[in-house]
Amino acid sequence: MNSKIVFLVLVSAWSLNSAFAASAVSELNSSDLASVNQGGLVLNRIDVSGSRWPEVRIYVRLDCTPEEAEAVFSDYTIQPQYNPAMISAKVNQKLNPTTTDMDYALKVPIISEEDSTLRLQVGSYDQGASYRTTWSMIRSDHATSMNGSIRFEVMGKGTLLAYDSVIVPNSMFAGMLTGRMVSGLQATIVDFQGQVERERTSNQTLLQSQIEQLRSALASVAQ
Repeated sequence: MNSKIVFLVLVSAWSLNSAFAASAVSELNSSDLASVNQGGLVLNRIDVSGSRWPEVRIYVRLDCTPEEAEAVFSDYTIQPQYNPAMISAKVNQKLNPTTTDMDYALKVPIISEEDSTLRLQVGSYDQGASYRTTWSMIRSDHATSMNGSIRFEVMGKGTLLAYDSVIVPNSMFAGMLTGRMVSGLQATIVDFQGQVERERTSNQTLLQSQIEQLRSALASVAQ
């Protein structure tokens, strides 16, 4: 491999690991932590300067390992199978084993459909105990920028899911859709939670295949 490419890969991995040095649990206050431990979903909104939409952070506990959760999430092309709001998810290009450009089509109230291309990167941190996928926008019909991440960390005998989304819409009318945007993100996490549970209980063949794909991708970067 070209030495310049190796350097860029190592710098990227270091930067991503540094970005998630703090645990997701530390982001929760005592009340929110208690709610998550009892099976609840915590959703926080944070105002974003210059945007009509807030940053949305969601936390929920999953009955699986962090590796299982990441393996399911990073199987991007099956997302329309468990997310009713997603019309299609197609690979645009595979930049390397851990970085993929995806073309998405989503159902959106009023405007009907949102087509976008996102760059997603999967990785691990906490010496391989935790996993995350980050994404950024390449193009979008109705947004100036879209950035976010989903993290999976050990929480007792399960996994803490920490989801973060920052979308800056380019429509002056976007503020009227804030509630629907937030509820849509919450529904997406609930749908994902259901997919993980279904695979663990009734489709171990698929789950094990996803885990092998994840391990292979991460191992290729570590080499």
